[in-house]
Amino acid sequence: MEEARKRSERTKRDAEKAKELLKEAKRRDAKSHKTREGAEAALDEARAWGM
Repeated sequence: MEEARKRSERTKRDAEKAKELLKEAKRRDAKSHKTREGAEAALDEARAWGM
């Protein structure tokens, strides 16, 4: 019984950790996407000015 409780608590902690890692990965990906969009926009603008 005690072992099952410990296993359950460990599983909950692991699930919370996984959620946090997923949130962080999504944040990083969104930031990367914004940076990529900004770079593409700057390149398009430079092309429009004939540079």
